[in-house]
Amino acid sequence: RLSFRLRLPKNLAPGLRRSIMQHFVNSEWGRVLIAGSGFLADGYDLYVIGGVEHVLSDQYACAHTSRGDCLDDDEMQAFKSMTSSAALFGAVVGQLIFGALADRIGRRIIFIITGSLIIMGSALSACVQE
Repeated sequence: RLSFRLRLPKNLAPGLRRSIMQHFVNSEWGRVLIAGSGFLADGYDLYVIGGVEHVLSDQYACAHTSRGDCLDDDEMQAFKSMTSSAALFGAVVGQLIFGALADRIGRRIIFIITGSLIIMGSALSACVQE
């Protein structure tokens, strides 16, 4: 059974609040929205990797920079492919590890942990200089 908290006005009667929550979680649209949040996170990861590839190309491709340590087209393509593959490999390993943990200790706590990790990682990446 999936446990999910939906913020409702506090002046609602407790029975009505419980009824709305059960209706949301048990409804088809509620399940779609909850499952969609996972797909949204995966899509965000792929979007970010695409942005990283453009930055890498601007920084290290010989055609775009005058740096001495630039990469030619073949090396740049291999570097971008390796970066994308590493991100996807990390996603698969994370799904396997956190999926097994969710089976043992519960989906709710693992959803909170992984969400917190994503938020902390995003905040730390926003603090990167240069």
